[in-house]
Amino acid sequence: MIDLIYRKMCPGCGGEIESSRLAKGLLCKRCLPNEDANPCKVKSNFSKVCKLKEQVKAFEEHFKKTIGFSLRELQRAWAKRFFLGHSFAMLAPTGIGKSTFGLSLASFLLPKKSYLIFPTNLLVEQAYSKLQAMGYEPLIYSSSFS
Repeated sequence: MIDLIYRKMCPGCGGEIESSRLAKGLLCKRCLPNEDANPCKVKSNFSKVCKLKEQVKAFEEHFKKTIGFSLRELQRAWAKRFFLGHSFAMLAPTGIGKSTFGLSLASFLLPKKSYLIFPTNLLVEQAYSKLQAMGYEPLIYSSSFS
């Protein structure tokens, strides 16, 4: 098969790269001469991708340890957005794991503080119970306290 050459598409340097290397998730020949080498060891713009992968993997392990389940694809996408520093809303049907994701992420980020806002008192109580079950003593405020 004949390789296509893409200009300004190398994830490492922004230079030219062959379609076969892009398909394999590699950098261009200039950035990564040896296809068997680890692209994360190369100093380039690609290091941001490697750092993101490491952060998401660490969070996935924490999630599995604290919750007992693996991340769903949607939750993994939320994690990537979070670690990239993007502002986003978690829009998904009931039962997908929005609250569980938020609680696990808050526990992952300790000792940093997290503010979690829930639309109902029932969700506040459930979140409080889940965090206590994980071994944390959260500070909560509910409108039912007034």
